[in-house]
Amino acid sequence: MAVRERRKLVVSFLICGAVSLITVFGAVYWVVETQATGTIATLVVLGAALLPAVLFGLLWLHIDGHFLRPLVHLTRELETLLHAKPNRSVKQFNPRALEKVAHSISEIVEQSDRTKRELTSTIVATTTELEEERAQLAAVLGNLSAGVILCAHDDTVLMCNEAARRAVGEKLSLGRRITEIFNDIDLREIFSTIRDSGNPAIINMEKLGPVRIDIMPEGTLEGHVFCFNVGIEERLPDRPMAYDFKLMNRPRAASELMQRRIDELDYVVFDTETTGLRPNSGDELIQIGAVRVSYGKLLEHETFDTLINPDRHIPPSSTRFHGITNEMVSDAPGVATALRRFHNYLGDVVLVAQNAAFDMQFLKNAERFAGVKFDQPLVDTMLASFCLHPDDSDHTLDAVATRYGVDISGRHTALGDALVTAHVLCRMLPLLIADGITTLGELLQRTEDIGRRQFSVFFHLACEGG
Repeated sequence: MAVRERRKLVVSFLICGAVSLITVFGAVYWVVETQATGTIATLVVLGAALLPAVLFGLLWLHIDGHFLRPLVHLTRELETLLHAKPNRSVKQFNPRALEKVAHSISEIVEQSDRTKRELTSTIVATTTELEEERAQLAAVLGNLSAGVILCAHDDTVLMCNEAARRAVGEKLSLGRRITEIFNDIDLREIFSTIRDSGNPAIINMEKLGPVRIDIMPEGTLEGHVFCFNVGIEERLPDRPMAYDFKLMNRPRAASELMQRRIDELDYVVFDTETTGLRPNSGDELIQIGAVRVSYGKLLEHETFDTLINPDRHIPPSSTRFHGITNEMVSDAPGVATALRRFHNYLGDVVLVAQNAAFDMQFLKNAERFAGVKFDQPLVDTMLASFCLHPDDSDHTLDAVATRYGVDISGRHTALGDALVTAHVLCRMLPLLIADGITTLGELLQRTEDIGRRQFSVFFHLACEGG
């Protein structure tokens, strides 16, 4: 607080106090001297009593407008900068009496950003050679005709190459349990046999044929390796091999889903494009895009993206919005087929979407035709934004992404919007924890309360969807 502002407040309090005392004592003195009674005396005493309340009320409004409200806004900004790390300075607002404080904080943030950029440049310069060798190894493994899958001690998939992806299908993705992907055989019993005997096992698996399962060599990662010949004759396309060995360090699930920490969950962030905005009046899905977030980290290569033939005409007004034409979806799978593929991709996850009620209503409408049920827990990033920033009026995806410093690209495509929302979710998780929302149950309860207050009708749809 500036010295001048502090002095002004002290003087204001002194003036209000002095005027209040003079008024009260003056009124009492007048009543005593004039021996006034009845209505006139009552009005004089009430007026003398009300004047201090009015003066201090006006002083409180001044303090609230010049100090407290800017302080609340500045506190929210600092929490966002600290936990979401949006790579920006303090967002512009009217700091009133806190102008110097806001300016000093902006300078500190800018200095910190410069330091981080310099440190990042140093790290990049010293690790370039290592990255090149790793990229070469990934390219070799990624283009092997044999399928390779590595999983950790807790059965979490750590690595898979393109041949394995093609053979297994959309179920195979980083962060999922290998026992969940291959649920038609008892892999745990096979793992136990391998550990006891010390020898690999060769089993016949549906669609894959003979699969060699072995423990990883001593001195490397703790887990198992799957190898199988999928018989792919053509050269696989150039695509980075998917792996994330940090997943092996995550703690094992030890409690019910609602009691799990929100930064220790597997999420699928999704978005849809449709023929229109009326899910209960004949409009249909024409695109679904999704990406995985595991333990607070975006898995950029674990994506799902498909166009859908809605079996109806796409209005030009909708095409102008998302760019999808009738010709583009003419050879695409139908709604039922696409939803079965999407459901197969999901697994045991928490669903996430921006303004989730809209997207979920389209999914729920098509459940009966697809023969699947989307009953996963559902998190709405828009409602989470209301929880974190109640004083902000704009909670659209563009506004939230800008607030957190997320680059906005590929907007109004299902996968593009899903990726932006996933980046937003990763920035939100530490902010939510800092705000006291640590478990999935707490997050769902808070967003449910916000939804009922802000969007009671729309939130009812989201609850039914989740």
